Amino acid sequence: MIGLATMPTRGLHVARDVTHAIIVVCVALVLHARSMTPTSSSMASISDGRGDISSNATAFSEAHVDRAELVRAVWAAALADPSEAVAAVLIFYLALSMMGNSPLAWLLTTGLYGVTPTTWASFWQWIV
Repeated sequence: MIGLATMPTRGLHVARDVTHAIIVVCVALVLHARSMTPTSSSMASISDGRGDISSNATAFSEAHVDRAELVRAVWAAALADPSEAVAAVLIFYLALSMMGNSPLAWLLTTGLYGVTPTTWASFWQWIV
C-alpha cells in the first residue's frame, strides 16, 4: 500500500519526467527542422507570404526567428517525413541519456545535433 507521505513525491517525479520528455521532443524537433536544407524558391515564396512551406524547406533563418515561423517550420519538417522526425527525437533522447541528462549533457547534445549544412560547410572549408 502506498503511504500518503510518498504520494506528493511520486507526483513530482512524474511531473518532472513528463516535463523533461516534452522539452526533449520540442528541442529535438527544432534542431531537426533547422538541419533541413531550404530551397531558394520555397524560401522566396515564404518570405513573400505567397506560398506554403515545401517538404524540404524550413521557414526560419539563423538570424531572426519568429515564433509562428518556427512552429510552422517544425510542423512542416515533421510532416514531411514523420519517421525521420521520430528518429531525430529518439536519437537526441538516447544521446542525452547516455551523457547523463546533466546541463553539460544538454549543452553537448544540443551542440552536436545543432549542426546545420551551413555550419558544416563553413567548418569543412576551415579544415580543408
